[in-house]
Amino acid sequence: MTAEGTQLSCLPQPAYNRKPSPAKGDKVVISASRRTDMVKWYAAELRDILTCRYPPSKVHSLVLWTKFAAAVLLPEMRQTLSQFDNLYIHLTVTGLGGTEVEPQAPAWEDTFSALPGLIEFTGGPENIKLRVDPIFRARRGANLYDNLDLVREILARGASLGIKRCVTSFACYYPKVKNRMTGAGFALHAHSHEEQAEIWRELSLYAAKLGIRLDACAVPGAPESRCIDAEVLADLHPGKLACSSFQPRTREQCGCTHSIDVGGYYTKACYTGCVYCYANCTRLPALPPSKKDKS
Repeated sequence: MTAEGTQLSCLPQPAYNRKPSPAKGDKVVISASRRTDMVKWYAAELRDILTCRYPPSKVHSLVLWTKFAAAVLLPEMRQTLSQFDNLYIHLTVTGLGGTEVEPQAPAWEDTFSALPGLIEFTGGPENIKLRVDPIFRARRGANLYDNLDLVREILARGASLGIKRCVTSFACYYPKVKNRMTGAGFALHAHSHEEQAEIWRELSLYAAKLGIRLDACAVPGAPESRCIDAEVLADLHPGKLACSSFQPRTREQCGCTHSIDVGGYYTKACYTGCVYCYANCTRLPALPPSKKDKS
């Protein structure tokens, strides 16, 4: 093959704007999971799903969502994940881990200690999207929890490790979230739309100076973005294999392309305990004994 032919073979294939069809040999994008942290709380079940229902031969890209970088690197999880062609990780770091706001999440410093190993395992920083999400402000007693200044520090630390894609949004206080938080003694200090617009503008400029593209996840007034992005996944795929660019449009300003999420809001409760979480019911689930003291 000529040098020119070799170069052309490495170009991404054109995406197709329809749901993937196994009958046509299409591979799917698996999401695990925007609904719950399966990597941490349902690791054995996730490994079973990826072995039996969605083995590597059926999967274009595996997209993981987690606050627990170290959990990805545990031996059994590594063994399963390493079989997939393309691994992409949404790693959430808010700066609130270990506080009353995110009691079971790791401290952000601990996450960054594990991040170099995660970058090496996935193949490079381009395979990780840092989610500094959400921007949060509330008071409980004498404690004011406001992570805006930490957002800047987290972006800078990510940039120092080669991270080029980050995403953020603002905490959304649905009625069940308000009830949960006020019942737990939190006083809400939500950012106004005007504050959100100014914060978004300032953070975008700050991130750009760091060499980071900062996306907004369904933030009114901000450009539409994609957490699941067929173009990015195809470009990262070792064979530049195309995947579906079909957009389900599950909510306004969500440009995500097609994926199959294997988590569940109620069937797989998340035990991280984030007080702002809209995936859980009014009362956060208690951490069962079987989930304690596990990495």
